[in-house]
Amino acid sequence: MTKKVELYTKPDCRGSNAARAYLDQHEIPYTEWNIAADPKALQRLQRYGSQSTPTIVVEDQAIIGFTEQQRQRLDQLLAQPVSQL
Repeated sequence: MTKKVELYTKPDCRGSNAARAYLDQHEIPYTEWNIAADPKALQRLQRYGSQSTPTIVVEDQAIIGFTEQQRQRLDQLLAQPVSQL
């Protein structure tokens, strides 16, 4: 079963670009939300306690930022069965 992955971004954000490239490179399907262009996307992002980009949400589990540690957390979430999230 494919997990729901959302990527919250804004233009000219290096972390957003890196997260997008990682997801694309690993062929992970995701929905991208540009918080600069879509006020409703910003409101959704704030539900996760974040106003920062990138924020990656996997089945309602938020990862804020995209350092090596956050990438490892993303890999862990993607590897877990949905029932364990």
